[in-house]
Amino acid sequence: MSQSNILKDHLPENTHWRKIAPHAFATSLFNPDQCDRILEAIENQGASLSGNYGQPNSMQDYGIVLEDENLSKWAGALVDKALKRTVINLFSGLPHYKFCDHHAFLTVYGNEGNRDLSLHVDASHLTLNICLHNDARGAELVFTGSRCQSHVDDVSDRPPIVFTFDRGDALLHLGSQRHFVTEIESGCRKNLVIWYRLDKERIDQTNDWIKVQCPACHRFT
Repeated sequence: MSQSNILKDHLPENTHWRKIAPHAFATSLFNPDQCDRILEAIENQGASLSGNYGQPNSMQDYGIVLEDENLSKWAGALVDKALKRTVINLFSGLPHYKFCDHHAFLTVYGNEGNRDLSLHVDASHLTLNICLHNDARGAELVFTGSRCQSHVDDVSDRPPIVFTFDRGDALLHLGSQRHFVTEIESGCRKNLVIWYRLDKERIDQTNDWIKVQCPACHRFT
């Protein structure tokens, strides 16, 4: 499936992104038909590619990496082009907005997929998380605050913030925003997750601009 056929319509203009946590924002980005077409494209990648469910990253056992060239280009362009102005407006703390790389994958929660996901930060500077299917109970995303590498395992000093996905919802958040997924009780949730990486910036959450946004770094200052 070509890049142009994945999403025939333009993204909604003047989309309102609501703040759900520090450095984390949500909106309704895609309609049900768009979700179905994106999901179909991911699950039916070319015969020369895997297109099969496997381990999309080191923390999850069940998902699909976007290996198709056109799909991968489309995923990269979402933040680098389509949502560029949104990213600039919402994330003024980023040192710049030149993204050099991304890793995109479909993650699946359900009886035949991942059951939950432990507390972590992403291997990204910015993450876009889009819900393409959800009839699940449980499998909620919980944010516990941004942390640098030195404080990633600190106990949170604020109440956790729980987010329940509807189909078509999109989340934009810093990769340093800690989060986990609660255990799924029934049903299934499928999300497209895209990790974006900034040019010439370390990916280990030790950057000075990440420390500036880490509450634990300023707790005793």
